[in-house]
Amino acid sequence: MIKLNTPFFRNLMKILSNEVIALYEDEIEIIYAKWGREFSDNLLFLNDIKNKGLIREFQNVPHTSCLNGIDFPTWFGDFKNKKILFLGIDPMRNNKDFEKSKADSVNDVIIGTPYAFHIRGFRETRTNSYWQVISEVSKSNFVYVTDIYKTFFYTDNTKKIRSYEFWNKAENLSFNQNHRKLLIEEINLIEPDLIITFGALAYKVLTNTKYCPKLSLPLSCSERSVKPFDDKNISKKKSIPILPLMHLSGSTRSEPLERFFKANGLTYSDQKDKRNAAGQLYGKIIKEYIQKINITSP
Repeated sequence: MIKLNTPFFRNLMKILSNEVIALYEDEIEIIYAKWGREFSDNLLFLNDIKNKGLIREFQNVPHTSCLNGIDFPTWFGDFKNKKILFLGIDPMRNNKDFEKSKADSVNDVIIGTPYAFHIRGFRETRTNSYWQVISEVSKSNFVYVTDIYKTFFYTDNTKKIRSYEFWNKAENLSFNQNHRKLLIEEINLIEPDLIITFGALAYKVLTNTKYCPKLSLPLSCSERSVKPFDDKNISKKKSIPILPLMHLSGSTRSEPLERFFKANGLTYSDQKDKRNAAGQLYGKIIKEYIQKINITSP
């Protein structure tokens, strides 16, 4: 459940207000408080709708954009425990989201959380595979979930180019560094003991490199091993281990996931619902990895 009495909360409100959306800090706090109160309610939609003109220039959203989305970070567990940061890509939105929320697809922005964890109806259905991971790991760790890109959009109504493709065009690469700067601020705020990336893009932006290890290889394979995150902009003195994993989204083919689990001596517990079973296996892998690298609480 989202808790607001954590030490980092006030600084996070400043970051979101200054660099993501032009809302006062207490306005953002009200949104989080509502999500916390209604976390267990069986609702399908619990998003906030704002005018997209409030999105900060720092985010580099074109005036012609549509289906705009913002994801605020979310967290679970006790802040005193080991800190695990999960990193996804972006807050994807579609036409159905706007229709059901009665939002304007051109002029509004829908605010939610990564994988819509604030909404029980999504945790139990569309994003349940991710929730299997987060709920398991947060039993004994503090888990912070965020995206590389806090904003999502299509550049126009043709929906040919989505936001991360737009930002990775040669002429817009400088704005990519804006998003990475914001991510580094979050890392400095949380000081995670481990960073877990979902998908190759999340890993590449985090490490500021074009390389990502092949994610279907076993964790023990030398070709799969990666250097700990050690960026000149992070304030934590020691480097941070990274565990790069494949996405659990429907767009990820099941074959690479099956190869990865088989290579690590694991099999699906539920052959009918492999996506959610994969989430359970991820939870097991991550908890074992935390023990293996001997992370200790502060």
